[in-house]
Amino acid sequence: GALTAAGITKGVSITQDEHGLTIVVVNDLVFNADRAEVLPAGQHLLDILAPALAATGHRIRVEGHTNQVKVKPKFYPSEWELSSARASSVVRYLVAKGLNPDNMSAEGLADTQPLYPETDPRAVDQNRRVAIVVQSSVTDAQRSLLSKALQSATNA
Repeated sequence: GALTAAGITKGVSITQDEHGLTIVVVNDLVFNADRAEVLPAGQHLLDILAPALAATGHRIRVEGHTNQVKVKPKFYPSEWELSSARASSVVRYLVAKGLNPDNMSAEGLADTQPLYPETDPRAVDQNRRVAIVVQSSVTDAQRSLLSKALQSATNA
């Protein structure tokens, strides 16, 4: 697919729980270090996901997460502002792609909800992420549509 051609072959996952469907993207695909501007590769991924996200008609919460490395961001007072700015950038981009702003929210969580503990070798990269949460129950058809969009994004 287009993302494979752009060198993106990992770093995107999709899960579902009682809160809805969550698409997790590691920050290296979307942002430069300490920055909140969406990179071209991240724009490409969001371009692929936007139609499927819009088709659900559900509320979408974008969460920004940082890792637990104790280094102050260069351009923000703290990890709170950095994670919030990243979530807001993704929301702004998706709204520009046609998603309903009334259904969108951005949340900065800093390092408060890590996927992996600091001792895990995956923590540094995998905890720096953006989660796109499609809130409420998603139908099998909607889940299939999102999964197909992700597969086309990550498969050759």
